[in-house]
Amino acid sequence: MKTVSATPKTPKKKSVNQEKHFFFPSNLSPNELNTVLTGIPGSSSILRGVMFLYDNILVDTYCVKPQKEEPEPEFLKGYSQVHSETLRSYFSNNYAKVIDLLIQKGYLEPLQYNERGEYFENGYYHFGCTSQGRCKSFRVPAHLFADGKKYQVIKQKLTQREIKKFETIQNRQIQYREEFRLTVIENMKNIELLRTPEALKTVDKLFALNKVRARAETFFDVFNLNAVPKTPVCNFGHRVHSQVVYSPKVLRPWMRFRDEPDAPLVEIDLINSQPAILANITPKLIRLFALECEAAIPFLEEALKEPDFQYYKAKCNEGVIYEFLRDEFNREYADTLWEPIIRDDAKETYYVAGFSNYQYYETTTVRKFERKLNKAVLKGNPDKIEKARKKLFKVRSYHLFKKLFPAAHRLFTQIKGLDWSGFNPGEHHSNNCLLAQRIESGIIFTRLVKALIDAGIPKEKIVTIHDSIMVREKDEEKARKVIRRELDKLHLNIQLKTKF
Repeated sequence: MKTVSATPKTPKKKSVNQEKHFFFPSNLSPNELNTVLTGIPGSSSILRGVMFLYDNILVDTYCVKPQKEEPEPEFLKGYSQVHSETLRSYFSNNYAKVIDLLIQKGYLEPLQYNERGEYFENGYYHFGCTSQGRCKSFRVPAHLFADGKKYQVIKQKLTQREIKKFETIQNRQIQYREEFRLTVIENMKNIELLRTPEALKTVDKLFALNKVRARAETFFDVFNLNAVPKTPVCNFGHRVHSQVVYSPKVLRPWMRFRDEPDAPLVEIDLINSQPAILANITPKLIRLFALECEAAIPFLEEALKEPDFQYYKAKCNEGVIYEFLRDEFNREYADTLWEPIIRDDAKETYYVAGFSNYQYYETTTVRKFERKLNKAVLKGNPDKIEKARKKLFKVRSYHLFKKLFPAAHRLFTQIKGLDWSGFNPGEHHSNNCLLAQRIESGIIFTRLVKALIDAGIPKEKIVTIHDSIMVREKDEEKARKVIRRELDKLHLNIQLKTKF
């Protein structure tokens, strides 16, 4: 009798749970909340969903994004946009009932007023700047916060299935999908911030200067323990965003890949990237990286013939456009300046002059706003004086740029006048900014990141911060050579600078 040996069964792989940290309102216990939601203490799938929701809101509104110089509009304070697909991932198809119950019981507040103070009983659909589009916003009610600290950290174990589900939902909201952006998105989640005494002290200084939204203890908790980090691709410039991008630049020396905490990172920066790209833009670059913007090509071809556009291009290529604008600004307005501007001010000069609403500034004169500042000084109101100074600075910046670079100004005016509402739902005046960002991000991801991987730099060890690329220090020399080679192939004479 022939013996047939049975093929051994392959044992099923055990699902390995991952411990995640959730940020939960400090004046609330999960047990209490589950009792309110289900009638019994303990845990439930609804409670787990609420934990995800609270974590989403607390991380988004209190901790990660840097403070803006201008105060956040009151109607948006503390609110976070949450897409319906995200809510569905938390609570399945019953999400609307769960949200209504949380609101009714006082555990969630919906945004019900718009910027004009108009009331929306069922919630206001705010249009944000990420890929979420128009969706409702929510915040955690103030009574759920204990004095001093807004959150507590609760550890929960998630199954691989749960983690996969939330990653799938996040990916579904990325409307602009491309291989190398998706690679960087995954790498962003693997960056941590070293908790050193110097780093802690730096964050507290930033908090004192209103540059971050939380003190060091909270900031590091959120950065390193975030259960589901947000890494959207914005619809505007197709850039990848994350807490790595939002965090102040001075913190980057303490950033590391989680599995290599002893391997320092360096940032290879494209100097003056947006001015340089707008100066070096060609019909070929538009067709390669922003074909939807090809209506700008005839205007560009005319500008390229002008000597002052070539002069503007030379200053950008030399990497001195901000220094040039600083010196010209100080010379032009020397008689009436309270103090000379510095390079950082000149950077704002460029962005005001290049990307603002030209229709408004064409109705202004420098002299008119100088008189407004003088009136504010006579009245002696510090807030009004500062407001008048900022406004005058912007008006001066616009008119100086127009005087120095008339061909560039004319090109930007023509691009701003194009109807790109099909893919730029914002204001027309942002058209040239959109064009620059889409070309920049196209170059960064589909040329530079791709080339770095092809050259042998591990794909999981590359992160981008808009116009710069972060790699391990030991990969810097190879990365610089590859980036320079790829920029030369595109005939882009953009200067590189290594930071850290």
